[in-house]
Amino acid sequence: MGMRRSASGGARRRVGVRARATVAAVALVALWQFPVGAIPAARTGHRTATSAQPRATAVRPAARCSGVPVSPGTDLQHTINAHPPGTTFCFSAGTYVVTKHVRPRSGDRLISTKRRAAVLTGLGRHDGGIVGTVGNSGEHDVLVQGFVIKRFANPWPTFPRSPLQAGLNWTIRDNEISYNSQAGVSVSSGTRLVGNWIHHNGRYGISGGPLTNLLVTGNDVSFNNTAHYNPSRDAGGAKITKSSNVVFRGNRIHDNYGNGLWCDTQNIHVTYERNAIGNNFMAGIFHETSADAVIRNNVLSGNGRYAKGHSLWWSADVLLNDSKNVQIYGNTIRAGVHGISLVDTNRGSNAFGLLEIRNVKVHDNTITLPAGGASGMVSSRTNPYRPRNNSFTRNTYHVTNSAAASWSWPPSGTRTWTQWRNSGNDVKGTLKVT
Repeated sequence: MGMRRSASGGARRRVGVRARATVAAVALVALWQFPVGAIPAARTGHRTATSAQPRATAVRPAARCSGVPVSPGTDLQHTINAHPPGTTFCFSAGTYVVTKHVRPRSGDRLISTKRRAAVLTGLGRHDGGIVGTVGNSGEHDVLVQGFVIKRFANPWPTFPRSPLQAGLNWTIRDNEISYNSQAGVSVSSGTRLVGNWIHHNGRYGISGGPLTNLLVTGNDVSFNNTAHYNPSRDAGGAKITKSSNVVFRGNRIHDNYGNGLWCDTQNIHVTYERNAIGNNFMAGIFHETSADAVIRNNVLSGNGRYAKGHSLWWSADVLLNDSKNVQIYGNTIRAGVHGISLVDTNRGSNAFGLLEIRNVKVHDNTITLPAGGASGMVSSRTNPYRPRNNSFTRNTYHVTNSAAASWSWPPSGTRTWTQWRNSGNDVKGTLKVT
């Protein structure tokens, strides 16, 4: 930091952090409670869930489209091939049965002229959709806007895994993507995923990686993993692997049978901010065997019910596993079971060095814990593992019993509030009984 701050300056700074967090929390709570329309019931594997259609962005007017008209029954690939790259295609309302993969050219713009009235469907049996080349070559800078894309039967082990596979620097905006057999949308380097409603897909709402420079903003990702794949293994709301410069901002991530937002295996420079994340069966945010992340100003509620009756090892609203250089601050958490869990295990090394919990700073969060809930860190190192530059600072906790051992810290395990503070954590934190 370079210089010491005065006590009054430090106090003003902390008040400012908490004030900004409060404003963000109020805004996101309002966002969470803003339903438009309705979506069907879905059996998620742990309960039957219903919800009003959640919208993360304001309703958009119909797109203005000036270009090549396209109508149902058109041979889409033939039409695209008949025009040069950079063409705008204006899809009129109606149902388009897509029985194979359609590949746009670089710079093409595919637009539904009436918002979400052009329906691309695989009828539950066709492996098709809109597909681009993954990587730094191929069809780049394509726009896909305003469609309903549903009921495609894409296989998981082979490419493409979803009916909407982005290429380099694609923008996917204001689509409804639902009821597909595996992932709803697969992202690539430079993808901008903006204002989509991605729900009731068989395995994931969003998947992707390796990639760089991904923006996921203003989307609603909900009720995914309808096929009931193992929620702790490979299913849920969104999963990104081996990627860098990833931003999840201002999304609503809820009711997924798995983790909500999950970056797994060698991700770096990831930001999770101003998201409303609730009722996901596994963690709301899971940063696993990765590095250099910021988790800030999110509202999380009711995630991680998988851990009910179990310890911090199992899940939490915010979960880190063997990840380093992470800042977690300004979040408002009403825990489903556990609040924030840092899990340190002996999993070897990767490109970022030893896999461990290191340089993790958890500060200025508000965490409400139910009876039996906890926050803190656990470790399974063979030799007692003492936290390496990790800390919890200035957090506010709401608990049901002030005498309960609601915190955990290596090497001695569960701790009461007094023991937690004696370990050096939250010396200036706040405990409230509710």
